[in-house]
Amino acid sequence: SLPPSSSAYLTWPVTERPHPPSNDNNNSKNNNMSWSIWAPVPALMLLLLFLLDFAAAVAAPLDGCRAAAADVVATETEAEPEAMGLKLIQKASAWHSSRASTPLRPGPPLQQQQQQQQQQQQQQQQQQSSPSPALPQLAVTEAKTRTISVYVYDIPDSVPRGDIAVNLRDDCRQPKVHGCVETATVGSEEWLTALFGTSEQVTIDGGRTVACRQMTAYANARILYTTLQLHPERTTDPEKADLFLIPIYTEDWLPDVATCPTFEEVVELLPHLNEENAGRHIWMAPTPGWFGEACPPFYAHSNDPSAAARLLSKTTKLSLEDTESAPESVFWNETAGEAAMLGITWAPPISENLHSVPYATVVSGLDDKDLEAWKKVAFDTKRVRSKLVSAFLNTTHGMMQALITRNQLQAICESRPDACHHKATTNESLSASDFQSFIGELLEAEFCLQPLGDTVSRKGIVDSLVTGCIPVLFNQYQAKLWPWHVGNWQDVAILFDGVPMDLIDLLEQIPQQRRKQLRSNMEQIFPRLVSHKPNDMRPGDFVDTILQHVYDLN
Repeated sequence: SLPPSSSAYLTWPVTERPHPPSNDNNNSKNNNMSWSIWAPVPALMLLLLFLLDFAAAVAAPLDGCRAAAADVVATETEAEPEAMGLKLIQKASAWHSSRASTPLRPGPPLQQQQQQQQQQQQQQQQQQSSPSPALPQLAVTEAKTRTISVYVYDIPDSVPRGDIAVNLRDDCRQPKVHGCVETATVGSEEWLTALFGTSEQVTIDGGRTVACRQMTAYANARILYTTLQLHPERTTDPEKADLFLIPIYTEDWLPDVATCPTFEEVVELLPHLNEENAGRHIWMAPTPGWFGEACPPFYAHSNDPSAAARLLSKTTKLSLEDTESAPESVFWNETAGEAAMLGITWAPPISENLHSVPYATVVSGLDDKDLEAWKKVAFDTKRVRSKLVSAFLNTTHGMMQALITRNQLQAICESRPDACHHKATTNESLSASDFQSFIGELLEAEFCLQPLGDTVSRKGIVDSLVTGCIPVLFNQYQAKLWPWHVGNWQDVAILFDGVPMDLIDLLEQIPQQRRKQLRSNMEQIFPRLVSHKPNDMRPGDFVDTILQHVYDLN
């Protein structure tokens, strides 16, 4: 039987729910015909057409499911029966989820949809033709040869508005765990700590140690800003710039709107912004980018009556999530109750031209020697990991769907303590010893359970990827996160649509060869998840991957 469908979560008020265009050619053609043509046709003919359409509608899902099963059987004939069964569940679940998903807005024209479907089918056929899935090709190769010039606006961290200080950047004004980047000496340990967190040593394998950094969750904007300030291709001539950085952001989860800049104030600070180059302006929110987590100009829309807002809507925006991974149609009802209870303005992302990028990782800011030592531990396919499953679960807050999933996983782990090692977490910052224990746990586990966080993403997913602990995801929208840096999630993770009650058994049945392949794939995307020291940026790393993709967009 198939895992439970996520269609139950596709909730939308009836009066607002759009009607997506049909993917069925026959239905589309029939719908486009004028009913007046059919008026003289006998009722028997109409009944016949109805029956034919009904038969096609019934046959389509069956054919899709049979095709999914046939693909698995064809490519996994030599696999163990249990592994083939797991493959079938995952492939059928992915197919079923694609049928059940509902877009936020009406989709592209039918012809464009057909072309996209053909491309997807070709990609799936190529992936299924080999037992070991190939990684998607991102812009890593191009990044080694293509240089991109960047203009960074010189913007203060605040500007006056009468008696109010308008907050443009809060790196150094708010109390920070790790200090202020802008006042530290470039290259010093104080500077690195302010950017990437404190340096820690993690002990594994009975005495072996590796270095990492205790990174805060919302560090991306300060890393991007500092890195581009020191970028080797930074230019002070806007006419020569390929891309522009807007260094306006807040690491505060819910900023005070009274101290936020207006649309017009932001545009006034960007003298080189115009209709032609707006898409080449990069603007990052270090949070998940949900409505309320940034100042209002970040959510500017193209239909706004303000000319400044319409111009800002064309800029390229980055955050931990976007409208693809956290669609309003799915997650509005999940969060509306919690927001109302807390008395806050908080809702799924609505920004236009928004793209998701991953959390900063615990290996960012390390030197080459420490990075190589880390990789030898995290991706060594011969090293025996002492735990099968690891889970860090907070069951006290979050979206309703997330709470249900976390409690299900906790119950499963408690029923199988021999295979699943889980710990309850809180919102409090980890002490150095707890952090070291947490990272050591990931380095020792084969699989890491990663349910939804407070939103769709959680930092633990990225921590899993860089520690070689195979992420286990339970929601189809998690697999839409971070396409520039991760690519195809089936290459690096185990995907479930909901929580199967025999989860531990299913994970135990995954062959060692498949686990090694996933871990090898994780090693290949590892460079794109690493932020190097800003004065030592590398082609194809976290920041360069962003630049390459934004450049391609425009």
